[in-house]
Amino acid sequence: MTSDPTAKPNLGRLEKIDPALYWKNEASDFTPWLTQAENLKLLGEAIGMELEAVLDAAQLEELQSDLLCREVNTGGWVLVGNQLNPSDEKHLGRLLTYAADIDAAAIVWISSQFSSEHRIALDWLNRITQPSIQFFGLEIELWRIGEAAMAARFNLATQLKAVTLSPSDKVADSFTPQSEESLEEEPEPLSEIQQQNLDFWTELCDRLEQRGSIVKVGAPVIGDRINFAIGRAGFCLYAHIDREVACLDVGLSYSGVDTHAYFNLLLEQQDAIEAEVGVQMDWSNDSDGRAFSVFCTLAEADLSQLDGWPDYLEWAADFLERLHDAFSDRIKALNENDFKPMPNYKSLDPLQSALILPN
Repeated sequence: MTSDPTAKPNLGRLEKIDPALYWKNEASDFTPWLTQAENLKLLGEAIGMELEAVLDAAQLEELQSDLLCREVNTGGWVLVGNQLNPSDEKHLGRLLTYAADIDAAAIVWISSQFSSEHRIALDWLNRITQPSIQFFGLEIELWRIGEAAMAARFNLATQLKAVTLSPSDKVADSFTPQSEESLEEEPEPLSEIQQQNLDFWTELCDRLEQRGSIVKVGAPVIGDRINFAIGRAGFCLYAHIDREVACLDVGLSYSGVDTHAYFNLLLEQQDAIEAEVGVQMDWSNDSDGRAFSVFCTLAEADLSQLDGWPDYLEWAADFLERLHDAFSDRIKALNENDFKPMPNYKSLDPLQSALILPN
């Protein structure tokens, strides 16, 4: 008897499991699981990096860490600290101490739950440290599917580091400086604009998740810009609300070393990139040479008009995915040594430096 081709498989019931009940010990259970190739790939996807394990918890016993990785594309050190219980200061202090010793490019703190204080601390570290250093807070979730199968998931609990250019470059800072009051147990209520930002970014993140997007979402923010990882340190995708001119920007930004080289190497591919994205884009290089952005704009995007939100959100999600497809492999392949600047012919002119004698 042949099976019914229209029959669908049975759906299992999802049940959330306490990670500490499955992995009894962080060093002997969780870290070995994390170092397996498929699980390390899962971690890398959550933070937008391609990782390879270098040392595990047993090898790092004297240094009081859990996992040391290298970012494949840049060679930078990525330090991972595991905590199967709610976040505490001890783990953060340990991570900072070892990160300073090895000059880490990224610090990944994994916990079952982050307190608001520790989220604020990681966002503050991202805001005040140099662009080449990134702090990630990841909440680990464990789900049972039916009676047997189980699945793990990493959720980004912190916002990616902002890239700040001059105002004329149309890129806004992702963060607003934290006041002392924001560290109190009962923070000030959100302003109308902050609440609107949070609602809009929440809906955008939900939309990306619902469509199974390649763009990995993090925690929605109250600022007018939200960042998304794209697979290489220093680079990120972003969406930005510009209320002054009532528009919405979606783009790629970079802040760090070799900015001039990376910008020009991408600029050489401008025609191909814009053909893939489907629109002409603005290519903005910071006058200080510390950052750049490439973005497209949706005009007449007034967030006060709620009936326009579905169209704004669909446009933003669509172009974030287009930009990810166009830039992801290209930025991973960038090598500053491939950039050959044009010679400065003025410096070769003997009359420029010659001493002119009087008649």
